Amino acid sequence: MSEHSEFAGRKVLYFDDEPLQVKNIADTFKKFGMGVDRVMRPKDAILKLQTTKYDLVVLDIRIATVEPDDLDQGTKWIRYGVQFLKNLRSGEYGTPAGTKHSVPALAITAVVSTGTVDSIEELGREDDSRFEYLAKPVDLDNLPEKLGKLLS
Repeated sequence: MSEHSEFAGRKVLYFDDEPLQVKNIADTFKKFGMGVDRVMRPKDAILKLQTTKYDLVVLDIRIATVEPDDLDQGTKWIRYGVQFLKNLRSGEYGTPAGTKHSVPALAITAVVSTGTVDSIEELGREDDSRFEYLAKPVDLDNLPEKLGKLLS
């Protein structure tokens, strides 16, 4: 039985372009009994959000993975995770039921410059603390506290 059974059964979308980082954090979510879908491309993340109900979205704030066909298919070019989060927070990507709602989000970043932190914190202020962030390398000991705030 997981030490953090309060998270068991929760569904997470994890969007990151660093496979090792994804594996480490996804393995931790699984130890908590959480289901994890991992994606590395913006269009895959958007498709998952439109077809699956998630309790939490976790993403690298500095995603820069864009494929040329993304633009051809009408997907907005998402250069950085901040824009993706803004779109997520606004409900722009929709949900499986066709309704718009705001999914709690945990942003992860290796870039902790003042501008990046300000952008991240601004998103958090916009939505009643349903938003948190962690700096890379992620200290997995801090993860349960962040999850508790987001999933309570």
